[in-house]
Amino acid sequence: MATVQYDPKMVKEYVSKADNYRNLARASQESGDYAAAANCYRQSFTLRNRVLGHQHPEVMNDAHNLASMLQKDKKYSQAESYLNWCLKANARTHGAGAYEFAQTREAMGKLYLEQGQYPRAINNFKQVVALNERYKGAASKNTFKAKKALAKAYLKSGDREKFEQIMESARLAYSGSNEAGEEKKAAAPTTPTTIAVQAQE
Repeated sequence: MATVQYDPKMVKEYVSKADNYRNLARASQESGDYAAAANCYRQSFTLRNRVLGHQHPEVMNDAHNLASMLQKDKKYSQAESYLNWCLKANARTHGAGAYEFAQTREAMGKLYLEQGQYPRAINNFKQVVALNERYKGAASKNTFKAKKALAKAYLKSGDREKFEQIMESARLAYSGSNEAGEEKKAAAPTTPTTIAVQAQE
């Protein structure tokens, strides 16, 4: 399928309009009007997608922001549809298994977790862990954070044993890394008990 080439002036005009909608969305978001924010992000997404295409990172940003606002507005099915769009766009642009999937999988995990759909949330968080281990390393800060999110999902589901297993594994892998060493002076150590309290808040 041939790529449509738009006139540069048209592209500039559409992007400018999209920027205006994005600014309005941010203002609405800050005021707590998530429905209005979603509408503005949808306009921005539509305009950018038309002239920039699904492969452009700003189009993906709008889609994620839109999904986030829809989630805050409790419109879960709509939020899920835009996150599914992101998955398909990433597959077309980067191919299966690319690291770019991590952001969307994390967002889907949070979406399902909020709805109490624990198996689906856990499945998405597992994929985030796998992607970070593959591309960032098993002892990286990214992987540590991904494992914490996965552990919290297990805790929310009522599986404290699995939560503690994952947190211990994450702590042991990360504690010996260079990233962890640089942070020891600035932050208190994270323990499974600390995370459990945070997850239950």
